[in-house]
Amino acid sequence: MTNRLQKWNLAFHLQPVSESRDVEIEGSLRISVDWDGERICGVRVFSSRPDVTRALVGGRRAAEVQALLPRIFSICKRAQAAAVEAALDAARGAPPAAARHREMEVLAEVAVEYLWRLRIDLPGLLGLPQRPAAVARLKHELERNRGTGEDWSRFLVALQAAIEEECGGEPFAQGDPEALREWQAACDAPFAQILRALHLAALGHGEKPPYLPCLSDAGLRQIGDALERDVNFAKLPLHQGAPAECGARARLIGHPLWQALPSGTSRAYQRVLARWIELAEIPPQLSRLLAGETPRCRILGVTLAPGHGIAGVETARGLLVHAAELVGERVARYRIVAPTEWNFHPEGALPADLIGLPARAPRELAQRVDLAIQSLDPCLRHDVELVQFHA
Repeated sequence: MTNRLQKWNLAFHLQPVSESRDVEIEGSLRISVDWDGERICGVRVFSSRPDVTRALVGGRRAAEVQALLPRIFSICKRAQAAAVEAALDAARGAPPAAARHREMEVLAEVAVEYLWRLRIDLPGLLGLPQRPAAVARLKHELERNRGTGEDWSRFLVALQAAIEEECGGEPFAQGDPEALREWQAACDAPFAQILRALHLAALGHGEKPPYLPCLSDAGLRQIGDALERDVNFAKLPLHQGAPAECGARARLIGHPLWQALPSGTSRAYQRVLARWIELAEIPPQLSRLLAGETPRCRILGVTLAPGHGIAGVETARGLLVHAAELVGERVARYRIVAPTEWNFHPEGALPADLIGLPARAPRELAQRVDLAIQSLDPCLRHDVELVQFHA
């Protein structure tokens, strides 16, 4: 029998929200963590994200919806714009519009999100210096980018400079685990400090949920079928009947580094490392797209039936899905499955990361909970309740 001894709340706002209206529309995550003084013994996750599409989208003309949805959501608005455009095009049975331009915008947005975590959020949690100025400059370059070659060249220069600063101008060979270990131990660059601090945090993990497969035609069709069968799928999505993790770590499932990492390396460490691997690849990807290369399918739309389309976009946090049903040019039904619904499933990655994790003091407990949440990177405001029990 257990009795509650103490309860305290921590509110985290790792991504600023521009207006109170956005909080009401986007909802929030409530995370409750049970602690017995020695280890974490329970985790409960509840999302209050409302179904805004039912109230705001149904019955509108498709052009109105395409303009409205990216303005509703304050986070990853370029990914939202790409998803709604691709879903509506798929519902019409039309080829995707401006695919290369959309791919570049999504990649650039991913880069800014990754650098925000590396320069502001993670250093703040790990007791390292925060460096917001360069992120602000890069975000400014993206906001004023109008799609010209000159704008993209300026953004690329700023992005490459930020990446080189993160690794001290001495990047490790990303396919060589031994090179990573040597670089992490010897380099004093900001990213090396983050990896060392994460390693020292020694975050354990339990049995992991499966990783969501990379974006594909077949995968989107399966999600479309699940949305039709299960009215709760958009809030509690499952892959092959189980919760699944999405994001950079899932997208890099076959990368050689994972096989050679020491046994017990935490998934928080792996997620941060996976984001770095993707970040380092973004400048050459943008350069190739700027030169006219065909997009690499970070955005995909699929026609499910006449008037029914589904689209997926691989964002910084994971797979974003939009599904649209059109009658003429009016939206009859619209559904969204966000990355947070995958990664913060009540039986998914966060409980697997935390339950059983040792923590012998409130400060240690709070940091470990913070790091696990940050490594999964919710796109909602989140509030954490830490509850202490004892026998």
